[in-house]
Amino acid sequence: MNHWIYIVMYQANPLYYEKSKMIRAFSSEQRAKEYVSLLNETPYANQSLKEGHYTYQKLSLN
Repeated sequence: MNHWIYIVMYQANPLYYEKSKMIRAFSSEQRAKEYVSLLNETPYANQSLKEGHYTYQKLSLN
């Protein structure tokens, strides 16, 4: 049986790659989607939507 987590991250454009970072992990895809939606409405001050975007990825723990 596979165990999955969903990693929420800020993915910067290539010019600002050093600003890319993992933000949080969730066990539920729905919670990860909701958190990404929230961040797209109110981003962190040091993570501009002009320089990148928020997304999530499914990651296997096996």
